[in-house]
Amino acid sequence: MDSGVETAYLTLLPLLRAAEKKQAATINILGIMNDDPYADNDLEELKKFLGSKVKINCALQDCSLRDIAAMPQAELNICFGYGEPLAQKMQEKFGVPYIKCAYPYGVAGMQKFLRQLGEALKIDFSDELAELETAAEKLVYRCADYLVNLYQLPVALATDKAHLEGLQSFFAEELGMRVVIAEDTAEFSLDKMAEATAKHKPVLFCGSSFLKNLADKYQVPLVRCAYPAFDRLCFTDNTLVGVRGAALLIEQIVNGALQQQYKSDGRYAGLRESICEVNHE
Repeated sequence: MDSGVETAYLTLLPLLRAAEKKQAATINILGIMNDDPYADNDLEELKKFLGSKVKINCALQDCSLRDIAAMPQAELNICFGYGEPLAQKMQEKFGVPYIKCAYPYGVAGMQKFLRQLGEALKIDFSDELAELETAAEKLVYRCADYLVNLYQLPVALATDKAHLEGLQSFFAEELGMRVVIAEDTAEFSLDKMAEATAKHKPVLFCGSSFLKNLADKYQVPLVRCAYPAFDRLCFTDNTLVGVRGAALLIEQIVNGALQQQYKSDGRYAGLRESICEVNHE
């Protein structure tokens, strides 16, 4: 081999190998619905976070016919609550494996999702996990004064199956709240929810706009995070997944609490004291 050609080859070889390593794995996402008020933003956040390591081939709420036709070419199917029967059929017919994942709410939720994805696809997400840790530290620094006042407060959740497990983990493990009601909206009944509310007396509702009357009756905040959200609009790129999602949820919880009738004691007194102390500083 000519020395000049050999030199060029040796120079390019590491770049070629790096390009091969950077070849993105492909996945399909099943379970995100297009009637979810944050669906498009959450999907964009996932795409941005996965970067060049994983390409989302098709997420059913955002797919063209061409994308759907290419679904068997994916290396893995992700099921968020729904889609397991389809994933099983694709595994049988096309050999595409699948994993069931909780919706990646919060820092721990996204970390768990990345670890599951990394194990299934043999991808190293150590940089992304470290990035999450750094972002989490900044978030805790900003909102720790308020988080301590949410500890062990009872919360009621009513969302679709795709989001329920992830929300339960987020509220219990990351915010330290007590999830006293967790209803799948496929089996949703306002009468059943009203009975459970009278029994458990949550200080926060998280779900759809259907919970507004109950929230008003008990004078507690409602965080709208699921379909249908017919009394709120979202024109921004706000997301509910990962660190950005955790920040938005905490912000909505605290702001919702502060909008309730002022009392010097009671369920939200600590939050008001924290607001005064932080603003004073």
